[in-house]
Amino acid sequence: MRFWRSKRRRHHDRRASEGEVVLGQEMARAIEREESHRAATGAITSPLAGVAYDPWSGALDLHRFVESPVDTAVGEFAASCEKLGTEAEAGEVRAALSMDDFYTLLAFARRAALASLQGRSSPSLHHGLVALTAIDQERVDLRDVSVAAELLAWAMARAGVDHAIEFQTASRRCEPGVADTLSHIANRSANELEPGMWRPVQTAAGPILAEDYFERFEPAIDLIGIAIAVRDVIEADAYRVSSLTVATELPSVWLTPTDPGAIERALERVRACVSVRGELDPTAASTARDQQLLVFLAEAGSTDDARLIAGAAVPAESHKALGLADGSVCCVVIANSIVAGVPAFERDGSLERFEEPLRSVLEQSRAKG
Repeated sequence: MRFWRSKRRRHHDRRASEGEVVLGQEMARAIEREESHRAATGAITSPLAGVAYDPWSGALDLHRFVESPVDTAVGEFAASCEKLGTEAEAGEVRAALSMDDFYTLLAFARRAALASLQGRSSPSLHHGLVALTAIDQERVDLRDVSVAAELLAWAMARAGVDHAIEFQTASRRCEPGVADTLSHIANRSANELEPGMWRPVQTAAGPILAEDYFERFEPAIDLIGIAIAVRDVIEADAYRVSSLTVATELPSVWLTPTDPGAIERALERVRACVSVRGELDPTAASTARDQQLLVFLAEAGSTDDARLIAGAAVPAESHKALGLADGSVCCVVIANSIVAGVPAFERDGSLERFEEPLRSVLEQSRAKG
């Protein structure tokens, strides 16, 4: 495995539980502006009406590339934006777009970066950038624009494209907020660009973009390869994996140790940790959106540490848990409801159905190593 380390820490709120969803101030402002904009403009038909990626299909994932017909529709929209003759025309198109449309455009831009990383021609980096020019930065979390833009610029530089020219040209077609973001990135040298909150990782199936929490990540084994195999196990059940995160921590909040001091020391010695997040199939329960499944894969400092950590993964009042260890690798599975008062989908003992397939994954990985 090859890893490209980013020097910059991720600029977002870290939740120790990795489960809480907190509506940020920037997003709250964006929603207010969207509501005001809709009230002022009335019922305008969006050129992207009915065009949206299906999250359940995996089209929003960057830990794999899933083909989507939405790419064609958004690519055609981007091409039409380039043909607009005046700023007024561009403004009319932008005004007709909704906040949901903007997030479709942001997803398209991120998919363009992953496509380039994998040697795909579509969606193109150029159209990914053009898509960003149609966004009204006032009606999205402004950080989402800057993060997607830098990822695109990094992908361009990696592909040998002069990002400065592309971004400077694109900035002339934007509203002031996005224009400023693109101009700022255009003024940075190629070697200053980074993929931001993602880490490019070479896997057996090709390069992917994994979320990066920038903690210690010095695996001596193919930990991400194991995580991808775990992803397949989870998705053979009632869950879909929505994110794969590297260089994360295994929060002690999920562990119930008999010796807290020993666990803390064992966690401090962890060489690397990857987490996989699963979302419950909406058809499995009416409360599917309130459920989460987390799997932490950690390369511990020793076999004893791995067993100690796995042994502390026991059910508690707040969550269900399952712990496995094989050599220096431990696997901790957590399931709970993230909404107070909503019962958890997983019941006492139900996670045990994952034990055999997960143990098989760990044993096979050790045999390959």
